[in-house]
This record gives sequence, structure tokens and C-alpha cells, in this order.
Amino acid sequence: MEFRLVYGRSGCGKTAFVFNEIRERIFGKNKIYVVVPEQFSFSAENHLLESIGVGSSLNAEVLTLSRMADRVIAEVVGNNVSHLSKIGRSMIVYDVLDKLRDRLNFLRSSDKNLELAIRMITEFKKHNIGFSELSDAIEKIDDKYLKLKLADSRDILQGYQDRIEGDFLDESDRLELLSKNIEMVPFFNDSIIYIDEFAGFTPNEYSIIEKLCTLAKEITVTICTDSLQKVDNIDESIFYFNQVTAEKLLEIAKRNGCFVNKIDLGESKRATTQELQILERNIYSISQERTEEQTQDISLFIAKNPTTEIEHVAEKIINLVKEQGYRYKDVAVVCANLDTYASDVKAVFKKYNIPVFIDEKRDINNNVLMKYIVSLLNIFSSGFSYEAMFSYIKSGLVNINCSDTGNSNAGNSVFLGANPCSDAGNSAGQNCSFATSEQG
Repeated sequence: MEFRLVYGRSGCGKTAFVFNEIRERIFGKNKIYVVVPEQFSFSAENHLLESIGVGSSLNAEVLTLSRMADRVIAEVVGNNVSHLSKIGRSMIVYDVLDKLRDRLNFLRSSDKNLELAIRMITEFKKHNIGFSELSDAIEKIDDKYLKLKLADSRDILQGYQDRIEGDFLDESDRLELLSKNIEMVPFFNDSIIYIDEFAGFTPNEYSIIEKLCTLAKEITVTICTDSLQKVDNIDESIFYFNQVTAEKLLEIAKRNGCFVNKIDLGESKRATTQELQILERNIYSISQERTEEQTQDISLFIAKNPTTEIEHVAEKIINLVKEQGYRYKDVAVVCANLDTYASDVKAVFKKYNIPVFIDEKRDINNNVLMKYIVSLLNIFSSGFSYEAMFSYIKSGLVNINCSDTGNSNAGNSVFLGANPCSDAGNSAGQNCSFATSEQG
């Protein structure tokens, strides 16, 4: 079995290396798996389709560890096991806190402590910390308050585990079950596995990789680092923790008798000019590399406030589009604190007629269309109740006069049918959009 470690700085082409190889191997007899974190699954599937085409993708598949776990658990344990939802977990943890209230020193059954306890249980399970590990730690610690806190943590973890044992499957336990049962399924036997986009691994994930070393024909792991040689001082390299990860992976490969191949992809290829290459190498480096040449591709603007800063950015974008032939989609604006800049960006960019997409989370319940759909479902589920009917009417998507609904937000709505705002006496009605048909 071959274990390959592909490494290089950000932008050196690690992901491109993976999918280029898949394109060359797609018609082979070995099944190919690309394992990525949850947040990269969609982009990885797009990369796969772009690389090999829709018609040739049956022999290659993108998996996350949770998907892998579900597949193995369904095969080995079956579908009879009840998966514990977030609400169910919260109810059980709250009940555990309530029953242990006389024994606990710091935590009580409150909403704040409930979230803390849930995060604590998740982290313990993620790093294989159980009752015995916490008990051993308590015996070795002299700090009185830390002892009491760990004792609380141990009792809560044990109480939670006793409640779900044999009845429910906690989401955090899926990787442990995957690690214990992965050898019992034939999915990964003699397969080619690429593990991409991970910054690090938990103990359970290391255990899964070790099991795969005994099953797969070849495993390739990508690591973002400029060197595999771990530095002595953590402050000397921004890649220190990645180097620790690489060291653990190489130990696992050697322990399982794998042939180890280290592939260095070199410097970043994303930065195309010398200035940007120097910036990429030195921006987080302790030892600075200097250049005496006048910069052309990097500029610094000192603004009095965020609004002035965004005004300058907007002017630069207009210049790029109108004078240099760029398109708006070619431009990205990166900021450190989105909450500080988002409202000003919307206002200033609207002033300059610059279309903008802001990558921020939005509450789906604030979406007018979702309110409309939910209210429709509530009408049927509640038997045309008063609340459901008025929620539907006030959604802004009904052919009813805005003023009659008492909806103050109707001016920002989209209405289906005839103009419901024509006689509403509401100036906001000028901002409505309409979709009409002959049948209304």
C-alpha cells in the first residue's frame, strides 16, 4: 500500500494535483474516493465534474467523513438505530443537568449552561475523552477549582452517556463507530483515496485514516505547509500545526508498513507577480524579506473611517471595470470584520451602482417567500386557524390590498396578481414588484 503526502504553500496547486490525477485514473478498475470536510463537499463535487465530466463520474465519488460514517453504520448496524437530533440532545442534556443539580459545583440547568454542556460533550467525544480519562486527570491535578470543574464535566458526560446508551446514536459518536466498523464493509477495499482540504484531524479521524491504510490501495493526503520539518518554536512558523499533522500521518503510514512518498509542489502559483509572491511569503513571517523596487500591484490607502475606506474601494472598482476591462464578478473585497463593513458596503456600492453579494448568514425566517410557504403549510396543518390565515394574508404575496392586511412591510414585497397597492395610500407601494397574469 502506498501513502503519499502532497504538500506546499497555499495556492501551489494541491487540489488541482488531486483532480488532475483523478482525470487520468478515472477509467481504471479501482474505485476513487475524495474525502473532504463538510464545508468543501459542494466545491469538491464541482471540481470533480469539471475535471472528468458528468458521464465519467461513476467511478469517482466525493465523500465527507460523516457521509462515510452513515454508509458504514447503515451497512453494519442497520437503519434501526435512532439518530439523536439537536433538539433531542438539548432535552437530554437539560434533564441530566436538572437531575445532577445537587451534585454539580458550577453548572446548573440554565440555557447558558445548556449550550456550554453540549459543546463540552461534543469536544470530549471528538477527542475520545471519556469517564476514565477525566477521572485520571482529576487525580493528578492539585488545583481545587479545576478538580471541581472536571468533576462536573465527568458527571455530566457520564449522565448523558447513560441516557443515550442503547437507545440513541449521538452525532459525535458516528466517527467512533466508523473507525470500529470500517473493516467490516467492502467499500474501501483496494480503493484509491484522496484526503484534501483538511487543516488537521481529531483522534477519531486519525484512527479512521489508520484503518484505511490497511484497506486501500493508495492514500493521498494534502497538507498546506512549506516544509515537513517541524520547527522547535511554535512562533517561528505559521505552518507549525500542519507540520505536526504531517508528522502524525507519516508515523501512521510507517506503523502500518506503507510505502511513503512525499511530494513537494513548491511555491504558490496563485501570486503571478514578484510583489505578490514576496507578500505571500512574508505577510505572516517573523523574518521579513524586503525589496527596494517601487510597488505597482500593491497599494496602501489610509482612511479616516470605514465609510471613506469603502468609498475609495468603490472608486477603484469603477476604474477597473470602466478603464481596464474587468467585470464586476472578477473583483473580490475582503474585510476582517464583516459586521462592521456590511451595511456601509451596501449603501456605498448602491450609490455607485456596483452589484454586490455579501457572504453573510441570513435568517431564513426573514425571507418573504419562506414565510409565504410556511404559512400555507400551517393553514393545512392547523385546520385554517386564525394565526395561520393572517400570517398567509400578511406575507405580502397575496392579491389583497396592502392597507387591509395591516402589513407595514408590504412596501418591500413582491405581489402576485393585480396591483394590490394602487389604492393603499402607502408611498411604499411604489417599491413593490408585480407578477400578473390574465387569470390573476
